[in-house]
Amino acid sequence: LPSEPVRIGFFGEMGGNFRVIEAVADALIPANAELHLFSHSTGNERLRIASRSNVYDQGSTDPSGLRGFFRAKMDLTLIPQDFESEFFDLRRSCFPSKLPEACQIGLPLLVVGPREGSPLRWAAENLDEPAFLDSMEPKKLAEAIRRLADAVTWESQRQRVALARALAMELHRWKLQAI
Repeated sequence: LPSEPVRIGFFGEMGGNFRVIEAVADALIPANAELHLFSHSTGNERLRIASRSNVYDQGSTDPSGLRGFFRAKMDLTLIPQDFESEFFDLRRSCFPSKLPEACQIGLPLLVVGPREGSPLRWAAENLDEPAFLDSMEPKKLAEAIRRLADAVTWESQRQRVALARALAMELHRWKLQAI
């Protein structure tokens, strides 16, 4: 593991993803990692997660400076999708705009969600393990974070994200045209 903590950045809406974000927070200490939250979400769930060890609440998302900040200060970008069953049809078919935005940042991704969800299916087609995980188990999350922190794996994943960027942008454009 690197001597410095792995810096994981999350941006955007936290609603509907609190359980996955909290599971990642549970894995931070064993993974020697930090989670930096950039969100306009409010409420007790955010406060609970932000009060955890190695979690840093950076306030609201500022889109104009987010890409540069992530590139300069973060090592990974977290893309969570919760596992709750009542929204499963939506999770399976809805491609989140956060994914192409994260690809534009250009950092390796950590995509966590149900295997049938659109973000994990996309990641399984375009990225290599350990960049995607269909588990909220802290031990598995910590292992994935540690593997992504390896210099060779990190560079390989960064290159895979660069290659996948065009596809993610095309899917996002298609989604916008369909609305």
